[in-house]
Amino acid sequence: MLITDYDIRGIFPKELSYEIIRECIDKFLKSINKRNFILAIDSNKKSLLVGNFILDNYPQTIYLEKLPTPIFYFQVIKKKKPGIIITASHLSSKYVGMKFLLEDGTSWKPEINKQKNKKKKYLNFKIKKKEKIANFSPKIKKEIFTDYFKFLSKSAYLSKKVFVNFDLSNFFLKTSLPYFKKLNIYHSKTSPWKIKSDQDNDRLSIFYKGKEIPLDFIFYLIALEKKYQRLGVPIFFSKKLEGLLKLREKTFFYITTGHNNFKLAYKKYNLDLAFEPSGHFYLFKDIKTESPYLALLKFLKLIQKEKVLQEFLNLTKEIKIERFNLPLKNKKISIDFQKIPFLNKLSYSKDFSSLENLISFLLEKFDLKMKKFDGFFLYNQDISLHIRKSKTENILRISFEY
Repeated sequence: MLITDYDIRGIFPKELSYEIIRECIDKFLKSINKRNFILAIDSNKKSLLVGNFILDNYPQTIYLEKLPTPIFYFQVIKKKKPGIIITASHLSSKYVGMKFLLEDGTSWKPEINKQKNKKKKYLNFKIKKKEKIANFSPKIKKEIFTDYFKFLSKSAYLSKKVFVNFDLSNFFLKTSLPYFKKLNIYHSKTSPWKIKSDQDNDRLSIFYKGKEIPLDFIFYLIALEKKYQRLGVPIFFSKKLEGLLKLREKTFFYITTGHNNFKLAYKKYNLDLAFEPSGHFYLFKDIKTESPYLALLKFLKLIQKEKVLQEFLNLTKEIKIERFNLPLKNKKISIDFQKIPFLNKLSYSKDFSSLENLISFLLEKFDLKMKKFDGFFLYNQDISLHIRKSKTENILRISFEY
Protein backbone atom coordinates (compact mmCIF):
# COMPACT_ATOMS: atom_id res chain seq x y z
CA MET A 1 0.00 0.00 0.00
CA LEU A 2 1.29 3.45 -0.88
CA ILE A 3 0.26 6.06 1.66
CA THR A 4 1.52 9.63 1.66
CA ASP A 5 0.91 12.59 3.92
CA TYR A 6 -2.10 13.77 1.99
CA ASP A 7 -3.66 10.86 0.08
CA ILE A 8 -3.81 7.10 -0.33
CA ARG A 9 -2.67 5.15 -3.39
CA GLY A 10 -2.31 1.50 -4.29
CA ILE A 11 -2.77 -1.13 -6.99
CA PHE A 12 -6.51 -1.53 -7.50
CA PRO A 13 -8.23 -3.65 -6.26
CA LYS A 14 -5.38 -5.74 -4.81
CA GLU A 15 -4.00 -3.07 -2.45
CA LEU A 16 -6.60 -0.32 -2.59
CA SER A 17 -9.67 -2.51 -2.14
CA TYR A 18 -13.36 -1.64 -2.00
CA GLU A 19 -13.24 -2.30 1.75
CA ILE A 20 -10.44 0.24 2.24
CA ILE A 21 -12.15 2.79 -0.02
CA ARG A 22 -15.35 2.47 2.00
CA GLU A 23 -13.50 2.67 5.30
CA CYS A 24 -11.60 5.84 4.28
CA ILE A 25 -14.74 7.61 3.04
CA ASP A 26 -16.72 6.71 6.17
CA LYS A 27 -13.95 8.10 8.39
CA PHE A 28 -13.71 11.22 6.23
CA LEU A 29 -17.45 11.93 6.49
CA LYS A 30 -17.40 11.29 10.23
CA SER A 31 -14.48 13.69 10.74
CA ILE A 32 -16.21 16.52 8.84
CA ASN A 33 -19.65 15.66 10.26
CA LYS A 34 -21.30 15.80 6.82
CA ARG A 35 -22.95 13.32 4.49
CA ASN A 36 -22.34 14.91 1.09
CA PHE A 37 -19.16 15.83 -0.72
CA ILE A 38 -17.86 16.74 -4.18
CA LEU A 39 -16.49 13.83 -6.21
CA ALA A 40 -14.35 13.88 -9.37
CA ILE A 41 -12.16 11.35 -11.18
CA ASP A 42 -9.24 11.40 -13.62
CA SER A 43 -9.26 9.61 -17.00
CA ASN A 44 -8.00 6.24 -15.74
CA LYS A 45 -10.58 3.51 -16.44
CA LYS A 46 -10.06 2.09 -12.96
CA SER A 47 -10.86 5.51 -11.50
CA LEU A 48 -14.20 5.33 -13.31
CA LEU A 49 -14.90 1.98 -11.65
CA VAL A 50 -14.12 3.43 -8.22
CA GLY A 51 -16.24 6.50 -9.00
CA ASN A 52 -19.22 4.30 -9.89
CA PHE A 53 -18.75 2.36 -6.66
CA ILE A 54 -18.79 5.57 -4.60
CA LEU A 55 -21.89 6.89 -6.37
CA ASP A 56 -23.73 3.62 -5.71
CA ASN A 57 -22.87 3.65 -2.02
CA TYR A 58 -23.00 7.40 -1.25
CA PRO A 59 -26.07 8.72 -3.10
CA GLN A 60 -25.73 12.26 -1.75
CA THR A 61 -22.44 12.72 -3.63
CA ILE A 62 -22.14 15.79 -5.90
CA TYR A 63 -20.51 14.26 -8.97
CA LEU A 64 -18.38 16.54 -11.17
CA GLU A 65 -17.24 13.63 -13.39
CA LYS A 66 -13.80 13.88 -15.03
CA LEU A 67 -11.67 16.85 -14.00
CA PRO A 68 -7.99 17.78 -13.90
CA THR A 69 -6.94 17.86 -10.26
CA PRO A 70 -6.27 21.66 -10.18
CA ILE A 71 -9.79 22.40 -11.49
CA PHE A 72 -11.20 20.10 -8.82
CA TYR A 73 -9.26 22.02 -6.14
CA PHE A 74 -10.66 25.25 -7.54
CA GLN A 75 -14.22 23.91 -7.33
CA VAL A 76 -13.78 22.75 -3.72
CA ILE A 77 -12.60 26.21 -2.64
CA LYS A 78 -15.23 28.02 -4.71
CA LYS A 79 -18.16 25.86 -3.54
CA LYS A 80 -16.80 25.67 0.02
CA LYS A 81 -17.54 21.95 0.14
CA PRO A 82 -15.31 19.01 1.06
CA GLY A 83 -14.26 16.79 -1.82
CA ILE A 84 -12.65 13.54 -2.96
CA ILE A 85 -10.86 13.10 -6.27
CA ILE A 86 -9.99 9.64 -7.57
CA THR A 87 -6.49 9.79 -9.03
CA ALA A 88 -3.05 8.27 -8.55
CA SER A 89 -1.51 11.34 -10.21
CA HIS A 90 1.69 10.44 -12.10
CA LEU A 91 1.67 6.73 -11.21
CA SER A 92 0.86 4.10 -13.85
CA SER A 93 -2.72 3.11 -14.68
CA LYS A 94 -2.67 -0.01 -12.49
CA TYR A 95 -2.74 2.34 -9.49
CA VAL A 96 -5.74 4.18 -8.12
CA GLY A 97 -5.61 6.87 -5.46
CA MET A 98 -7.90 9.11 -3.44
CA LYS A 99 -7.21 12.68 -2.38
CA PHE A 100 -9.44 14.11 0.35
CA LEU A 101 -9.92 17.87 0.55
CA LEU A 102 -11.49 20.03 3.23
CA GLU A 103 -13.57 23.10 2.39
CA ASP A 104 -10.58 25.44 2.57
CA GLY A 105 -8.55 23.36 0.11
CA THR A 106 -6.25 21.72 2.65
CA SER A 107 -5.89 17.96 2.75
CA TRP A 108 -7.38 15.38 5.08
CA LYS A 109 -5.09 12.42 5.67
CA PRO A 110 -6.72 8.98 5.51
CA GLU A 111 -5.76 6.44 8.13
CA ILE A 112 -6.75 2.85 7.53
CA ASN A 113 -7.24 -0.12 9.82
CA LYS A 114 -4.37 -2.44 8.88
CA GLN A 115 -6.08 -5.59 10.15
CA LYS A 116 -6.24 -8.06 7.27
CA ASN A 117 -9.80 -9.32 7.74
CA LYS A 118 -12.16 -6.35 7.59
CA LYS A 119 -14.66 -7.68 5.04
CA LYS A 120 -17.40 -8.51 7.55
CA LYS A 121 -17.82 -4.85 8.44
CA TYR A 122 -18.68 -3.89 4.87
CA LEU A 123 -20.65 -6.84 3.53
CA ASN A 124 -23.55 -4.59 2.48
CA PHE A 125 -21.79 -2.31 0.02
CA LYS A 126 -22.68 -2.46 -3.67
CA ILE A 127 -20.31 -3.28 -6.53
CA LYS A 128 -21.38 -2.70 -10.12
CA LYS A 129 -20.52 -5.29 -12.74
CA LYS A 130 -17.01 -5.01 -14.15
CA GLU A 131 -18.23 -4.69 -17.74
CA LYS A 132 -19.16 -1.09 -16.88
CA ILE A 133 -15.61 0.00 -17.72
CA ALA A 134 -15.54 -1.85 -21.03
CA ASN A 135 -17.64 0.95 -22.52
CA PHE A 136 -15.43 3.68 -21.09
CA SER A 137 -16.72 6.99 -22.39
CA PRO A 138 -14.86 9.98 -20.95
CA LYS A 139 -17.20 12.82 -20.03
CA ILE A 140 -16.61 16.29 -18.69
CA LYS A 141 -18.90 19.02 -17.42
CA LYS A 142 -18.28 21.81 -19.92
CA GLU A 143 -19.65 24.50 -17.66
CA ILE A 144 -16.97 23.72 -15.03
CA PHE A 145 -14.16 24.05 -17.59
CA THR A 146 -15.71 27.27 -18.92
CA ASP A 147 -15.91 28.70 -15.41
CA TYR A 148 -12.28 27.85 -14.65
CA PHE A 149 -10.82 29.21 -17.87
CA LYS A 150 -12.93 32.36 -17.51
CA PHE A 151 -11.25 32.89 -14.16
CA LEU A 152 -7.83 32.35 -15.75
CA SER A 153 -8.55 34.90 -18.48
CA LYS A 154 -9.16 37.56 -15.83
CA SER A 155 -5.78 36.82 -14.26
CA ALA A 156 -3.53 36.95 -17.33
CA TYR A 157 -5.12 37.72 -20.67
CA LEU A 158 -3.04 37.25 -23.82
CA SER A 159 -3.44 40.14 -26.27
CA LYS A 160 -2.28 38.13 -29.27
CA LYS A 161 -2.30 34.49 -30.34
CA VAL A 162 0.31 32.13 -28.95
CA PHE A 163 0.95 28.73 -30.53
CA VAL A 164 2.14 25.73 -28.53
CA ASN A 165 2.33 22.03 -29.29
CA PHE A 166 0.08 20.28 -26.74
CA ASP A 167 0.64 16.58 -26.11
CA LEU A 168 -2.73 15.36 -27.40
CA SER A 169 -2.19 11.85 -26.01
CA ASN A 170 -3.07 13.42 -22.65
CA PHE A 171 -6.85 13.33 -22.23
CA PHE A 172 -7.21 16.56 -20.27
CA LEU A 173 -4.86 18.59 -22.47
CA LYS A 174 -6.78 17.44 -25.54
CA THR A 175 -10.12 18.12 -23.84
CA SER A 176 -8.99 21.60 -22.85
CA LEU A 177 -8.02 22.78 -26.37
CA PRO A 178 -11.30 24.71 -26.99
CA TYR A 179 -10.91 26.45 -23.64
CA PHE A 180 -7.25 27.34 -24.23
CA LYS A 181 -8.38 29.02 -27.46
CA LYS A 182 -10.45 31.39 -25.34
CA LEU A 183 -7.17 32.41 -23.71
CA ASN A 184 -5.61 32.98 -27.16
CA ILE A 185 -3.51 29.81 -26.83
CA TYR A 186 -3.66 27.54 -29.89
CA HIS A 187 -2.35 24.09 -30.64
CA SER A 188 0.24 23.78 -33.40
CA LYS A 189 2.41 20.77 -34.15
CA THR A 190 5.11 23.05 -35.58
CA SER A 191 5.49 25.24 -32.49
CA PRO A 192 8.94 25.09 -30.84
CA TRP A 193 7.14 25.01 -27.45
CA LYS A 194 5.71 21.63 -26.43
CA ILE A 195 3.50 21.11 -23.37
CA LYS A 196 3.17 17.75 -21.62
CA SER A 197 1.39 16.76 -18.43
CA ASP A 198 0.80 13.84 -16.11
CA GLN A 199 -2.51 11.97 -16.10
CA ASP A 200 -4.43 14.29 -13.75
CA ASN A 201 -2.82 17.53 -15.02
CA ASP A 202 -1.41 18.80 -11.74
CA ARG A 203 2.12 18.69 -13.21
CA LEU A 204 3.29 20.40 -16.38
CA SER A 205 6.43 19.86 -18.44
CA ILE A 206 7.55 22.52 -20.93
CA PHE A 207 9.91 21.81 -23.83
CA TYR A 208 11.62 24.24 -26.20
CA LYS A 209 12.92 22.85 -29.51
CA GLY A 210 12.80 19.34 -28.09
CA LYS A 211 14.66 20.12 -24.86
CA GLU A 212 12.86 20.13 -21.52
CA ILE A 213 13.12 23.41 -19.63
CA PRO A 214 13.75 22.98 -15.87
CA LEU A 215 10.68 24.58 -14.34
CA ASP A 216 12.85 26.59 -11.95
CA PHE A 217 13.25 29.04 -14.84
CA ILE A 218 9.48 29.31 -15.39
CA PHE A 219 8.98 29.99 -11.69
CA TYR A 220 11.76 32.58 -11.71
CA LEU A 221 10.16 34.53 -14.53
CA ILE A 222 6.72 34.51 -12.87
CA ALA A 223 8.21 35.42 -9.46
CA LEU A 224 9.67 38.63 -10.90
CA GLU A 225 6.16 40.14 -10.81
CA LYS A 226 5.98 42.70 -7.98
CA LYS A 227 2.94 41.23 -6.26
CA TYR A 228 4.81 38.00 -5.50
CA GLN A 229 7.05 38.81 -2.52
CA ARG A 230 6.80 35.80 -0.20
CA LEU A 231 7.96 32.70 -2.04
CA GLY A 232 7.80 29.04 -1.02
CA VAL A 233 10.26 26.56 -2.55
CA PRO A 234 11.87 23.20 -1.74
CA ILE A 235 15.50 23.42 -0.70
CA PHE A 236 16.63 22.12 -4.12
CA PHE A 237 15.21 25.09 -6.05
CA SER A 238 18.02 26.65 -8.12
CA LYS A 239 20.37 28.54 -5.78
CA LYS A 240 21.54 30.80 -8.60
CA LEU A 241 17.99 31.83 -9.51
CA GLU A 242 17.17 32.22 -5.84
CA GLY A 243 20.10 34.60 -5.52
CA LEU A 244 18.83 36.70 -8.43
CA LEU A 245 15.38 36.92 -6.84
CA LYS A 246 16.83 37.88 -3.46
CA LEU A 247 18.51 40.83 -5.15
CA ARG A 248 14.95 42.00 -5.83
CA GLU A 249 14.19 41.64 -2.11
CA LYS A 250 12.04 38.53 -2.42
CA THR A 251 11.62 36.50 0.79
CA PHE A 252 12.08 32.73 0.66
CA PHE A 253 10.62 29.95 2.79
CA TYR A 254 11.87 26.36 2.42
CA ILE A 255 9.05 23.82 2.38
CA THR A 256 9.25 20.02 2.58
CA THR A 257 8.04 18.48 -0.68
CA GLY A 258 4.38 17.46 -0.82
CA HIS A 259 1.19 19.27 -1.86
CA ASN A 260 -0.26 19.48 1.61
CA ASN A 261 2.98 20.82 3.07
CA PHE A 262 2.84 23.70 0.61
CA LYS A 263 -0.83 24.39 1.30
CA LEU A 264 -0.20 24.43 5.04
CA ALA A 265 2.81 26.70 4.49
CA TYR A 266 0.60 29.08 2.50
CA LYS A 267 -1.47 29.71 5.62
CA LYS A 268 1.44 29.63 8.05
CA TYR A 269 3.71 32.02 6.14
CA ASN A 270 1.13 33.92 4.07
CA LEU A 271 2.85 32.85 0.85
CA ASP A 272 2.16 34.64 -2.43
CA LEU A 273 3.66 32.07 -4.78
CA ALA A 274 5.22 28.63 -4.40
CA PHE A 275 6.66 25.91 -6.55
CA GLU A 276 7.90 22.31 -6.69
CA PRO A 277 10.28 21.49 -9.57
CA SER A 278 8.30 18.32 -10.26
CA GLY A 279 5.79 20.59 -12.00
CA HIS A 280 3.52 21.95 -9.26
CA PHE A 281 2.83 25.69 -9.27
CA TYR A 282 0.95 27.29 -6.37
CA LEU A 283 -0.34 30.75 -7.30
CA PHE A 284 -1.73 31.48 -3.86
CA LYS A 285 -2.03 35.23 -4.43
CA ASP A 286 -4.30 34.59 -7.40
CA ILE A 287 -6.18 31.39 -6.75
CA LYS A 288 -5.41 30.08 -3.19
CA THR A 289 -4.31 26.70 -4.54
CA GLU A 290 -2.15 25.13 -7.22
CA SER A 291 -2.73 26.05 -10.84
CA PRO A 292 -0.28 24.87 -13.52
CA TYR A 293 -2.56 26.24 -16.25
CA LEU A 294 -2.34 29.74 -14.79
CA ALA A 295 1.44 29.40 -14.47
CA LEU A 296 1.59 28.41 -18.15
CA LEU A 297 -0.62 31.33 -19.11
CA LYS A 298 1.55 33.83 -17.22
CA PHE A 299 4.72 32.37 -18.71
CA LEU A 300 3.39 32.55 -22.27
CA LYS A 301 2.31 36.15 -21.70
CA LEU A 302 5.79 37.11 -20.51
CA ILE A 303 7.70 35.51 -23.40
CA GLN A 304 5.51 37.29 -25.95
CA LYS A 305 8.03 40.09 -25.51
CA GLU A 306 11.06 39.26 -27.65
CA LYS A 307 13.48 40.84 -25.17
CA VAL A 308 12.11 38.77 -22.27
CA LEU A 309 12.20 35.61 -24.36
CA GLN A 310 15.84 36.15 -25.31
CA GLU A 311 16.87 36.89 -21.73
CA PHE A 312 15.01 33.78 -20.60
CA LEU A 313 16.73 31.51 -23.17
CA ASN A 314 20.14 32.99 -22.30
CA LEU A 315 19.51 32.25 -18.63
CA THR A 316 18.73 28.59 -19.39
CA LYS A 317 22.10 28.32 -21.15
CA GLU A 318 24.09 30.00 -18.36
CA ILE A 319 22.62 28.03 -15.45
CA LYS A 320 22.74 24.23 -15.66
CA ILE A 321 20.06 22.34 -13.76
CA GLU A 322 19.46 18.62 -14.18
CA ARG A 323 17.10 16.19 -12.45
CA PHE A 324 16.68 12.46 -12.74
CA ASN A 325 15.36 9.44 -10.88
CA LEU A 326 17.60 6.59 -9.81
CA PRO A 327 15.84 3.21 -9.42
CA LEU A 328 16.58 1.28 -6.23
CA LYS A 329 17.16 -2.44 -6.72
CA ASN A 330 17.31 -4.75 -3.71
CA LYS A 331 17.91 -1.66 -1.56
CA LYS A 332 21.27 -1.11 -3.28
CA ILE A 333 22.14 2.19 -4.95
CA SER A 334 24.13 1.85 -8.17
CA ILE A 335 25.63 5.01 -9.67
CA ASP A 336 27.46 5.46 -12.95
CA PHE A 337 29.48 8.59 -12.22
CA GLN A 338 30.38 9.09 -15.88
CA LYS A 339 26.76 10.03 -16.59
CA ILE A 340 26.66 12.84 -14.00
CA PRO A 341 28.35 16.04 -15.23
CA PHE A 342 30.07 17.34 -12.11
CA LEU A 343 30.91 13.84 -10.83
CA ASN A 344 32.26 12.45 -14.10
CA LYS A 345 35.89 12.78 -13.13
CA LEU A 346 35.22 9.47 -11.38
CA SER A 347 35.28 7.14 -14.39
CA TYR A 348 33.55 4.18 -12.79
CA SER A 349 30.31 2.83 -11.38
CA LYS A 350 29.87 2.07 -7.71
CA ASP A 351 27.27 0.33 -5.54
CA PHE A 352 26.26 1.69 -2.14
CA SER A 353 24.48 -0.28 0.55
CA SER A 354 22.46 2.70 1.79
CA LEU A 355 21.65 6.33 1.07
CA GLU A 356 23.70 7.39 4.09
CA ASN A 357 26.66 5.46 2.71
CA LEU A 358 26.35 7.31 -0.62
CA ILE A 359 26.12 10.69 1.12
CA SER A 360 29.27 10.04 3.17
CA PHE A 361 31.16 9.08 0.02
CA LEU A 362 30.12 12.26 -1.83
CA LEU A 363 30.95 14.53 1.11
CA GLU A 364 34.46 13.12 1.31
CA LYS A 365 35.23 12.87 -2.42
CA PHE A 366 34.02 16.32 -3.46
CA ASP A 367 34.61 18.43 -0.36
CA LEU A 368 30.93 19.28 0.06
CA LYS A 369 28.96 20.71 2.97
CA MET A 370 25.61 19.24 3.96
CA LYS A 371 22.20 20.27 5.22
CA LYS A 372 19.76 17.53 6.13
CA PHE A 373 16.37 18.83 5.02
CA ASP A 374 13.79 16.82 3.08
CA GLY A 375 16.57 14.42 2.22
CA PHE A 376 20.19 15.53 1.87
CA PHE A 377 21.34 18.85 0.40
CA LEU A 378 25.06 18.90 -0.51
CA TYR A 379 26.83 21.99 -1.77
CA ASN A 380 29.97 24.08 -2.23
CA GLN A 381 30.63 27.33 -4.09
CA ASP A 382 30.38 25.62 -7.51
CA ILE A 383 27.67 23.00 -7.25
CA SER A 384 24.58 21.98 -5.29
CA LEU A 385 23.14 18.48 -5.09
CA HIS A 386 19.94 17.23 -3.45
CA ILE A 387 19.07 13.56 -2.93
CA ARG A 388 15.90 12.18 -1.36
CA LYS A 389 13.86 9.00 -1.41
CA SER A 390 10.50 9.22 -3.18
CA LYS A 391 7.44 8.70 -0.99
CA THR A 392 5.47 7.05 -3.78
CA GLU A 393 8.01 5.07 -5.80
CA ASN A 394 11.08 2.93 -5.13
CA ILE A 395 13.50 5.52 -6.48
CA LEU A 396 15.89 8.25 -5.44
CA ARG A 397 15.10 11.73 -6.73
CA ILE A 398 18.29 13.60 -7.57
CA SER A 399 18.62 17.30 -8.43
CA PHE A 400 21.85 19.11 -9.19
CA GLU A 401 22.97 22.52 -10.36
CA TYR A 402 26.43 23.50 -11.60
